[in-house]
Amino acid sequence: MSEPLWKQILEQIASAPEVRAVAERLAAGPGRSEAGAIMVEGPSGAGKSALLAALLTAPETAALILTYNDERAAQLTEDLSALLQGSEGGPRVQLYPSIASALYDGVEPEPAEVAQRLTVLGRLAAGEPTVVVAPIKSALHLTLPPEVLNQARRELVRGATEDREDLTGALMELGYERVPLVEEVGQFSLRGGILDLSPPTEPRPVRVEFFGDEMDSLRHFDPVTQRSLEPVDRVLVGPAGELLLQEATVRKALPTIRGAFRRELDLLNERGKQREAERLKERMSEDLRLLEGLQPRLSLTHYLPYLYDRPASVLEYLPPEALLLVDEPVRIKSHAEQFESEVQRAYDSAVKLGSHLRLPAIACLPWESFVAAYLAHSRWQRPILYLTMLQREIPWASETPATHLATPPVDSFGGRFELLVEGLSVWQEEGQRLVLCTREPERMVEVFSARGVKQLSLPDEEQLLEPGRINLTDLDLSGGFIFPAAKLVVLTSREVFGWRRLRRTEEPAYKRGFSLTSLRELHEGDHVVHINHGIARYRGLTRQTVGGIEREYLVLEYAGEDRLYVPVTQLDRVQKYVGVEGSAPQVTALKSTRWKTARQVARKSAQLLARELMKLYAARERAEGHAFSADGPWMTELENSFRYDETPDQLRAIAEVKTDLETPRPMDRLVCGDVGYGKTEVAVRAAFKAVLDNRQVAVLVPTTVLAQQHLNTFRQRLSRYPVEIAMLSRFRTPEQQRQALASLKQGTLDIVIGTHRLLSADVQFKDLGLVIIDEEQRFGVRQKEKLKKLRESVDVLALSATPIPRTLNMALSGIRQVSLINDPPQGRLPIRTFVRERDDELIRQAVLRELERGGQVYFVHNRVQSIRHVAAHVQNLVPEARVAVAHGQMEEEDLEQVMLAFYGEQVDVLVCTTIIENGLDVPNVNTILVDDAHKLGLAQLYQLRGRVGRSVRQAYAYLLYRYPEQMTSEAEERLRAIEEFSELGSGFRLALRDLEIRGAGEVLGAEQSGQMSSVGLDLYVQMLADAVKTLKGERPSDLEGLPTLDLPVEAVIPASYVPDDRQRIELYRRLAEVEREEETEAIAAEMRDRYGAAPAAVERLLQIARLRLRAVAAGVAEVGPENGRLVVRLLPSARLSEREVGVFRGLLHPTLRQARQGYRSQLPRAVVQPQALSFAPGSQDQEPILKGVEHLINLLLQRADYKRQPKEVEAK
Repeated sequence: MSEPLWKQILEQIASAPEVRAVAERLAAGPGRSEAGAIMVEGPSGAGKSALLAALLTAPETAALILTYNDERAAQLTEDLSALLQGSEGGPRVQLYPSIASALYDGVEPEPAEVAQRLTVLGRLAAGEPTVVVAPIKSALHLTLPPEVLNQARRELVRGATEDREDLTGALMELGYERVPLVEEVGQFSLRGGILDLSPPTEPRPVRVEFFGDEMDSLRHFDPVTQRSLEPVDRVLVGPAGELLLQEATVRKALPTIRGAFRRELDLLNERGKQREAERLKERMSEDLRLLEGLQPRLSLTHYLPYLYDRPASVLEYLPPEALLLVDEPVRIKSHAEQFESEVQRAYDSAVKLGSHLRLPAIACLPWESFVAAYLAHSRWQRPILYLTMLQREIPWASETPATHLATPPVDSFGGRFELLVEGLSVWQEEGQRLVLCTREPERMVEVFSARGVKQLSLPDEEQLLEPGRINLTDLDLSGGFIFPAAKLVVLTSREVFGWRRLRRTEEPAYKRGFSLTSLRELHEGDHVVHINHGIARYRGLTRQTVGGIEREYLVLEYAGEDRLYVPVTQLDRVQKYVGVEGSAPQVTALKSTRWKTARQVARKSAQLLARELMKLYAARERAEGHAFSADGPWMTELENSFRYDETPDQLRAIAEVKTDLETPRPMDRLVCGDVGYGKTEVAVRAAFKAVLDNRQVAVLVPTTVLAQQHLNTFRQRLSRYPVEIAMLSRFRTPEQQRQALASLKQGTLDIVIGTHRLLSADVQFKDLGLVIIDEEQRFGVRQKEKLKKLRESVDVLALSATPIPRTLNMALSGIRQVSLINDPPQGRLPIRTFVRERDDELIRQAVLRELERGGQVYFVHNRVQSIRHVAAHVQNLVPEARVAVAHGQMEEEDLEQVMLAFYGEQVDVLVCTTIIENGLDVPNVNTILVDDAHKLGLAQLYQLRGRVGRSVRQAYAYLLYRYPEQMTSEAEERLRAIEEFSELGSGFRLALRDLEIRGAGEVLGAEQSGQMSSVGLDLYVQMLADAVKTLKGERPSDLEGLPTLDLPVEAVIPASYVPDDRQRIELYRRLAEVEREEETEAIAAEMRDRYGAAPAAVERLLQIARLRLRAVAAGVAEVGPENGRLVVRLLPSARLSEREVGVFRGLLHPTLRQARQGYRSQLPRAVVQPQALSFAPGSQDQEPILKGVEHLINLLLQRADYKRQPKEVEAK
């Protein structure tokens, strides 16, 4: 069996004489002088990555590759990870990311980046042979000394003993934060005998279950579901961050820090800078509190030079025999000096503003000191290897002789397979060894075989790297290259198609969003809806003892400060109120009939709406349309050329649209999903399907800017096919419009994209087959009427970026065709959101950080009158940026030119109004600054923030405000909400609930929005679902008829078992909503997993949940105490007949003969009546009470089962 292909590639490169010579010199013995350095000129791109990989094949080699910026470091890490496949100890290649830019600009680093840095430091400190890739910024940023890190680490081993209190204290000292629920890195939670903690170096958080002081079990758990996963034997717990506070070092540093604080405060006061002085006082009181309490936090990192005698760079962690490889040293020097001046500038600005203390040293190593310590110093046993694409002189290694070794990139074939085949033939004739990296090897074999290409081998076949052979592999490299010295050519999709398909990566669990039930987010003071009693304010949980039994209640406050205590077993009747943004609901008076009336009106509205929707559905089912053909090879080819991996929701939406198109009735489907979640690709495939059947397509959009973007997207995706695409909008001259209209009428134009101009009378199609409408809710009434008529004859696909609740989609199931795309694209990260007071230095740093990684920036200023002045100010702040202005009142031609320049990356910063709010998708824009954010609504802020974060890069949103003392509390609340809820897919959180009610209103209409506000979204949707079920002949859910079990037993979740109120509410809610006993058992298992063995009160609560489910099936209305007895009252429909009363009495009271045979009743004092069964508990013991109720309900359940049997069985 031959070696894996990646190994053969590296062996082939290593066998080249030039590479072998370099490898031999690198392996040379200890000690080196400046002359002992090695210089290799010529390698570039992925070819350079392959050369490095070939030099690092020995698994015991530790190495650090130093490069110039974050982007290049990520690319090198990706390439080397693909070429140096992982080992048992985890991936050998590790990125050491930069967080230094976050030191002084008020932006805390991403926890995942801190975790990754600690993982690298931990591996190096443990002596694991690791290949570390570090941008120069991260190498300059000082961190913990290796000896401090090693002393701080603590190993937890299954079966060992640990004092829980000691362990908790140790975790606090290591910088872990104690929380009720562990969801992020650096947190821990202790609940009785269960300790959850999330070390940065573990792939998932860890659950430790104690038996006394013994660690009985260690297992990973999922932070989203909180359920346990695989067991582990041991876990190494290191610091939560790059700072450890030891009492001796803090005591030594505090006088210096306090002295600097007093001097700086006096200086600010002398200069009359009262505001800055107050800010510094506030900041320092918090810093000193944390330092004195030995509580390390990321915000204290800049004190690092004063807390350790010798803070370290990552290079201190490398063993002397490690390899140091320097990628483009001249560029590294340039980036290091630029970074040094930016950090100094940010530090000076922070000091000036009172945000930071003026200290003699900062937490970054100056470039000159770095060179002296690590590049020009003989600390390494092996030569340093410098790689540079062009011949460059390195000041600190000027005498180094150079080896020339070129790895030129391959020109792109742009999807032209004839040219590609020709190129492959030439290389085969030259005896080159050929490798083609592809995600669809079988498809490529089909393409090549059809064109006569020989010597192909697939990944599942035995592959040999021989001259002339083409090996297809799924290796994921950043690009192709030619390695002449090794007679090797490597191609990727970048060279074959002109673009690179993005790799599907498994997102860390901490990065994923959470879709949580609304009561989980309940805060005191929030509005809630009780199904029976109306809208109230939630006032928290309370415990009360009634008849010697302790119970827990939700406290609801109604008008006139009336209070209602809702037992936690009835939480299914309470929902968090969701209404229209900006309008607070009126709290209901408990004794008034207003709530009853509001419910009746809302229910009638829901019934009318359901009838109207059913009528439309029936009409559409009867209508005759065009049934499009099944997919052919061109559609398959188009789908294979999509550069992203489709998400499950996206694939489902595509399949649903295709199914609709292939049926003879006209399609009318809404595809709903956030911007950038892949709706346009659904539209492109639908349009292509129509064109392949010789039908024309109209794409209708609300704005000219969006029309231009869709034109670019459709042309780019369909460029390799004979499809004519044009645009009708104000961006087109009258002549261009005339030509487009003529082509539409003749049938030579396949796809037309335009604004409402497409609905004009002079627009005539030869054979219109599909209309795609983007953001239909933004069109006027007249346009909507025209669209309604269109729907009667052609297939219509509507797209909306406003989300709608899943519950509404389920309620409309079967009568309204809706496809929801709720999955964020693979690798998409939550947008980091910061609410900050407007500050020039912050703006400059935010823009520069984005420009440094090759990105672009939106600066939103929503006043046309002052936008030019603001743009000039931004240009002065960042003179190196190319700044342009865009707003809706500009001349069409000017706006078009600006937007085209921005799409073409000829503009770095677009200063614009909220014209960008809807639909714009520019993946290269990953920073947005919103000026005067406090003046915008929550939904608008959410939409604006959604303009960035459209790629796999981390995106940033800065919401800027001025004059905090003049800000309203509502504006403050909005900004806090949008900053807090920045997770992806957090569908039911506050920021999205606003949008969901807007989305629901758009789907259902304006009148229904009013009804939704009167009773709340959730209750209205439930009413609509019930109305639809009734019209379909199905049984609706009975909201008010659910049985209540009010038993004199203690059935609660004690705070000692689940300490966090919101977690307890969530569990109560879930138990109240279960519909099957299996769900109850699943919750019971989850509670045992998360909180340990359940106490008796919890077991009783679970039993009541089970009994409540059986009570529904048994026809029970309620169970509760009455005159010293427990009464099981029946629904009118379940009333006992005279014969049944006799049967039940016989079952509950044994005859004399039965008594003599030893039969005894479980309930000797039971009474049977047609409408109720009751018994008197013989004692106050809680278990017999539960058993008695269970016995009666089980008897009624047997009777219900018997009555449901077929009549012939009953007769027998």
